[in-house]
Amino acid sequence: MSRGPGHSQRLLMWLIGQSSKLITFAEMLSLTLQHAAVNDPNRKLYPTRVRALRRALKGLCDSGVLMAVGDGGPSDAYRYCINPLVAAIGGTKEQYDKAIAMLQADPGANVAMAKWMAKYMTAGATHAAQAD
Repeated sequence: MSRGPGHSQRLLMWLIGQSSKLITFAEMLSLTLQHAAVNDPNRKLYPTRVRALRRALKGLCDSGVLMAVGDGGPSDAYRYCINPLVAAIGGTKEQYDKAIAMLQADPGANVAMAKWMAKYMTAGATHAAQAD
């Protein structure tokens, strides 16, 4: 049973929170190495660590804490940011304003927000109908 976000999830949230723009997974990996004070440009993370970060990122996206913008292909890689609703509920006004500004600066953010709202509004309507 989980007792909150794990180390990898906290690291990803910190990296995304420090960024001033939407951030890709490749950028997260390079920032992780910089955070660990590794200055060798040829150095890569161990495959097990990369897999753990991918699982942590997927968990944060599935729970709605992070939003993924983009199609996920080579030409339009996923870019991640903190969900503005999460920032509004659990953060400060500055964090909320920053999340909104980051989404407004990205052209694909409207599509991502519409998908997110459709997913969670449909789930909420289904849950409410089952309760009746």
